[in-house]
Parts: sequence; structure tokens; C-alpha cells
Amino acid sequence: MREGKVIGQLGLIPVRLKYGKEIFDAQWACDLIVDPELRKKGIGNLLFEDGIKRNMITLGNNPSPNAKALMLSKGFKYIRSAARMTFPLDPSDLLNWVLPSNIKFLSGISGRILKPYFNSKRKKFKSRKTEFEYCDTIATAPIISLCQTERDQAEILHDIEFLKWRVDGLENFSHRLETMKSGEKSYAVHSHFHPYYNVYDWNCSDEKLFNDMLSEIFTAAVKSGAKTIQIMANNPIEEKLLKEAGLIRSRNTETVIQYSPGKSIDSAEFFHFSYYDTDNNL
Repeated sequence: MREGKVIGQLGLIPVRLKYGKEIFDAQWACDLIVDPELRKKGIGNLLFEDGIKRNMITLGNNPSPNAKALMLSKGFKYIRSAARMTFPLDPSDLLNWVLPSNIKFLSGISGRILKPYFNSKRKKFKSRKTEFEYCDTIATAPIISLCQTERDQAEILHDIEFLKWRVDGLENFSHRLETMKSGEKSYAVHSHFHPYYNVYDWNCSDEKLFNDMLSEIFTAAVKSGAKTIQIMANNPIEEKLLKEAGLIRSRNTETVIQYSPGKSIDSAEFFHFSYYDTDNNL
């Protein structure tokens, strides 16, 4: 602050990070903002220096170009992460985002041309009886924990404390997310975030249950009025299944950047990313 006026901020979200068998205290750095009239005076630098002094790993997700440059200068390192996969329920909306501004007028026409193709892909997942049952956070937590125990990748720990914060919702801030499960190792956490319908976290033990999950997701997404479904693929098998179902890999891969001096996470080659790990879609 300067003379009682806020001139900059850096958001820090506390989490716990699992890597192999170890669990570390960590924080997501987000929403770096400096008063436009006071930029290029080292204020952002001071905020980051103060934030990373704490004895914990600091993470960043899809930082802006300026924030990314600053973080890299402080010793942050990239970790390869998930592929963002999308299914356009309304192709016009997706094309409106990707087409250059001078030809955006084509999005409506092109969308109508593409819609039959994506509708044909959806037919396989038309509403049907599946093996998934909707349940509360308490019922889903043991399955999520078991799946995390079996992975050695770096990832945010989704224990019951995290899930109650992120899934149950915060009054007047974020709504409750839907949770469903099947058997011992299949689950999905999902909800609308208009104009998107997000699958925040998921695991399916076989292809049949994967198809069941997508059937539930398509039904819920259409009912919500969403225009695009988003889901993360954290390995080649997931990406292959999603592509075969008609989902498209986004050009923008998920970017995770980390600062962990003296911590073993420096050796991590991949970060298993879920949509609700950081401040995304709150």
C-alpha cells in the first residue's frame, strides 16, 4: 500500500502437493495486479519476492506473459502437464473464439456446417442407464484418494479437506459441483461454468465406464445450456479415448510453473492437473 491506497496484489492459495510418497505444503500464485500508473517500478517483483519467502512450494497456472517472465526470472521452472480437451455442443461459439476478428462473421456459417458432425459423435453417448450413481463428497473422497495413491506424478492432494472446500461450494461465491462414482476406481466431479460444462476431475477404470461417464456428462451439459464441454487428459490413453469420442485438443496446453528450491519436486517430469486445483473456474 502507498498512502493508504492499494497499489498491487498477489493472490496466494494454500494447498498440499503430493509427489511420489511425499506431501508438501504449497501455494498457487495467482492474480498478480499492479496499479497501471505504477507499473515497471518493481512492485510486482516485491510482491513475488515476499510470496516465495514462505517455506513452501509455489506454483503458477497459465500465467500472463508479464507474470511468466517475472516468475522465470525468480527461478520458477516449467512442468509438463495435461492436455485441455473440448467438445463443442455449439461449434459456432468455439469458432468465435478461435477465428481472427476479421473473419469472425464466418463462425455462424461454419458452426452450422460442423454441427451435424459433432451431433453424430454425441449419438453414441445419448442418455442411457449407466453404472454411475450420484453421491456426496464424503462418498467420493475414498475413491479419489485411492486413485491419487496409485500415481507417482506431482499433483494437488485432493483429500477430504480440499474436496469440502472445492466441491461443496462457498455461499454466495461458488456453487456445489456434482459428484458421481462407480465401483472402486471410477468417479467424476463436474458442473456448469457457463458457457462451459467442466469435468473438474475424473478417472475411469475401463472403456465401458468411460463411455458411461461421457453419457452422463453430455446429458448434464445439454440440460445446463452449456455450449462447450471441457475435460483434461493427463496421459496418452485418456487423450486417445477423448479424441475417439469427438473431443478436440486445445491449442493452448495447460501451463504449470513451479518454484521449489531444495525440494525433490524439482525432479518431477509431469504435473497431473485437474480443473479445480487452483483458482480456475471459481
